Amino acid sequence: MKKIVLAIFGMALLLTSCNKGNPILPGSIVGQWIAQINDDDIVSDTQYVLFAFEQNGNVTFTRYIGDTESPVKYWERIRRHGVYTMDTATSYLTFEVFDGKPDHVHFVLTEETLTLSQPDDPKATLVLVCHRPSPAEIALLSLLDHSVWSDDYVGSWLGKSTSNGATIYELYHFDDEFTLELTRYVDKGNECTRTKKSHLYSDEETSEDGEYRISIRNIREGVTSTLFDWELDGKNLVLHEVGTPEEDATILTPVSQADLALLAQLDAKVK
Repeated sequence: MKKIVLAIFGMALLLTSCNKGNPILPGSIVGQWIAQINDDDIVSDTQYVLFAFEQNGNVTFTRYIGDTESPVKYWERIRRHGVYTMDTATSYLTFEVFDGKPDHVHFVLTEETLTLSQPDDPKATLVLVCHRPSPAEIALLSLLDHSVWSDDYVGSWLGKSTSNGATIYELYHFDDEFTLELTRYVDKGNECTRTKKSHLYSDEETSEDGEYRISIRNIREGVTSTLFDWELDGKNLVLHEVGTPEEDATILTPVSQADLALLAQLDAKVK
């Protein structure tokens, strides 16, 4: 699956809207922005694109795709997280969602709208005009969030624990092609070790309640799989190995700008 930013801007659509108001400070980008994209050929086909910018440099992209005349269970939802930086001198945002090269998107920010485009890419013809979501839009997207399954665990996550005086960091990267890359750092202060493992994973629907589990298999260890229940608790990803005590669940946070700096420091310490 293509990165969500490329999928958004790669569509041969053009949205037009007037940008009202005066340009405002870059800090105002923090929060949620939404745009609706309609199909010119099928009136009932629509997409909602939701951006959620955080003050710490994290960003979440969500696409809701469906037919307004169909039940919500037939809709599709795609959610990815990453980090962003803002260059106010050039009016460019840089998005990085950890599955390829960063995307550079031009922005125009006013009191009422956030306009995003990719003028440097001749294939990207979409101009996305976003506004702050209304209460009705928030209610609709909340309904879709609770009704439509999505692989929200895809992305990069970081876990932290301590053992025998060492700090252990585990970086999980679930990609769109059913591969999990797990990097484990053991930091003892003056020295740091790093181990990497590749796993295959898949979704398995449980027979009891229709929920989904993640089946993870080490590529080098044959066909034995380990099942995990998963959920998003706020912004955190919780992985619980089936058959183990709930208190042993692994809690992972989405990788942030600060985490990237930390990982760079750990990589520099590895011998």
